[in-house]
Amino acid sequence: MSIRKDEPADARVQVGPITPGVGVPDVLLGSIGIVVVAVIASVALGALLGGVLVLLKHRLGWGGPDKDAEDHITLTDR
Repeated sequence: MSIRKDEPADARVQVGPITPGVGVPDVLLGSIGIVVVAVIASVALGALLGGVLVLLKHRLGWGGPDKDAEDHITLTDR
C-alpha cells in the first residue's frame, strides 16, 4: 500500500451512512404499514381456517342444519 505525499491533508474522504437519514414520520408510517399488513393477513388466515373447519365438519357429518337442530333448543319450540 502506498501513501501519496502530493495530496493535502484537507482532502480526506468522508464516509457517511450508506442509507439516507430516516426521520420519525418514515418510521411511524413503516410501522403502521407493517401492522396493517399483519392484521389483514391474520383476518384472511382466520377466515380461511374457519372455512376449512366448517367444510370438514359438514363433510364428515358432524354438523349441518339437521344435526344442529337435534342438539339445540329454539325459542319457538315451546
